[in-house]
Amino acid sequence: MGSDIRLAFLTSHPTQYASSVFRELAKQPGIDLTVIYCSTHGLESRTDRGFGVSFRWDVPLLDGYACKFVPSLPRGSSPQPPFRPFNPGVVARLLPQRYDALVVHGYAYLTYWLAFLAAKLRRTTVLIRGESTLLRKRTLAQRTIKGTLLRALFKLADGYIAIGTESARHAEFYGMDPRRVYFAPYCVDNEFFAERAAAARARRREILTTLGLAPHQLVFSFVGKLSPRKAPMHLLEAFRRARLDGTAALLFVGDGAQRGELEASAEEHRVDNVRFAGFVNQTKLPDYYGITDVLVLPSAAEPWGLVVNEAMASGCAVVTSDICGCATDLVRRGKNGDVFPVGDVDSLASVLRGLAADRERVRDMGRTSQEIIKDWSPGICARGIAEAVDEARRQGRRT
Repeated sequence: MGSDIRLAFLTSHPTQYASSVFRELAKQPGIDLTVIYCSTHGLESRTDRGFGVSFRWDVPLLDGYACKFVPSLPRGSSPQPPFRPFNPGVVARLLPQRYDALVVHGYAYLTYWLAFLAAKLRRTTVLIRGESTLLRKRTLAQRTIKGTLLRALFKLADGYIAIGTESARHAEFYGMDPRRVYFAPYCVDNEFFAERAAAARARRREILTTLGLAPHQLVFSFVGKLSPRKAPMHLLEAFRRARLDGTAALLFVGDGAQRGELEASAEEHRVDNVRFAGFVNQTKLPDYYGITDVLVLPSAAEPWGLVVNEAMASGCAVVTSDICGCATDLVRRGKNGDVFPVGDVDSLASVLRGLAADRERVRDMGRTSQEIIKDWSPGICARGIAEAVDEARRQGRRT
């Protein structure tokens, strides 16, 4: 790769997912990394609108790599695209530093567009790392506006780092040259989840007893925000229609606006063996994957779905709606799980019924999940980003 590439990576705020990638990226030969954050969200205790509770992540988010924070307007604002946080100081941060390359995580914030333009003024190589897909239906007006903006943006960008197959299709659809679409798999810290879930699995009986569930029951779990976008109500209704007669349980791990509605529905329809764990922070989350047999993500809108990565690393079978971006790459029907048409509750009920009838098959699926997810690790992702940056710079020098 030659002399070190001074790489800036701009993203909204520290997350448990990205931090493991940044630590690996900082280790890559030839990369001098600085992560630029627009918000401190997640570092101190504050209320998350989606979860509806006040929390701070309980795992290290800033260790192992260099990072800087750009002051935001309003001060301390949490991420609410496109205008919050707004960081006009990002221009002053980028222009004097003479970075060789800038990676911008998405395009949802006005700050990102300012950074993009500032970097181009300095003739810095700019790549976009994108999550968006074409799976979600949009109105004609939305498609027209988005298409106009993205085609202009992608024409100026030096490359696009796709997180998976669907994000690559999205970039190419909106005009990105396929030769400049690179791949760095979306990932979580697989080792963290695998090791801790395995330890929890050894205490399965104890944990299930604490939840008031029986050790013989197959456990379906939902992990995430209890919001309409994640469609937890579809899962509850599918579980009710599956009529599993006590052979299975349904566990909701997370909190949010729909929790009360879900609890009321479960009580009204007398759906047995449904439990609500509430918000669970990172260090305790593997305990719940350790007792989970099948992770279900029924989302109505989901660019990816990193809880699927977490569950697979933990040895769980996985079921997702067909609108989840991860389904194309991670879910192999009949091998490690299944995919159902988004919103089709009867179809989901049928999938749950079939899995509950063959527990040994579910165990095999969990083992297959762990094999598949080995190729979706922070180390592989970091190498993909480093190689994309290097190649984009080479391409730029040839044009």
